[in-house]
Amino acid sequence: MMKIKVYQADINWNNKFRDYAFIMAHGGIDEDQYGCCFDGELDTHSLEDVFIVLNMRPPVGFNGHSLSVSDIIKVEGLGTYFVDFIGFEEIFNFKEDK
Repeated sequence: MMKIKVYQADINWNNKFRDYAFIMAHGGIDEDQYGCCFDGELDTHSLEDVFIVLNMRPPVGFNGHSLSVSDIIKVEGLGTYFVDFIGFEEIFNFKEDK
């Protein structure tokens, strides 16, 4: 079981659906553009499992679009990850204590 929060960027943000390298080269992650669309537990054991569940069987309470590039997953006790074109990039200090 994993306790997670999922953040998705505002649809009007120019960098939505851009990969990690592009966003970092163009000013970085603007956390003010992100809102939480899920805060709960999933019966999963990896980030790949989270990706599959949120795209195939989204749980009650998930209020976002299918998990995509530029979305962010915070996993309690494991860290915060940016969804990249292939895999995930660990990021730090995203929406700390907010």
